[in-house]
Amino acid sequence: MYPYDHSRVPLSNVSNTDYINASLVRVESLGRSYILTQGPLAGTTPHFWSMVWEQNCKAVIMLNRVMEKGTPKCHQYWPREAEESLSLEEVGLAVENISQTPGQHYN
Repeated sequence: MYPYDHSRVPLSNVSNTDYINASLVRVESLGRSYILTQGPLAGTTPHFWSMVWEQNCKAVIMLNRVMEKGTPKCHQYWPREAEESLSLEEVGLAVENISQTPGQHYN
């Protein structure tokens, strides 16, 4: 299913497309907005981070694991280890893992 034109999040920093499978949801009563999207594929990871940067997102919350029951659910779109970085040359960005805190029910 694709997002509707009235709620989709267009990209401006990607040279060959303005499309990403993401929808903007506004909660007027709270004065907040959220972007709902699926985890990116390897080829759309630069687009994902471009969207995060362009929309000035304060947090990224993932509700699944990269691998579940031996099946990949999305691409590992952030650096695995603290102090590692991921270069996204296509969109002129780099993502750095500055620290991580493992939890009992999440990584």
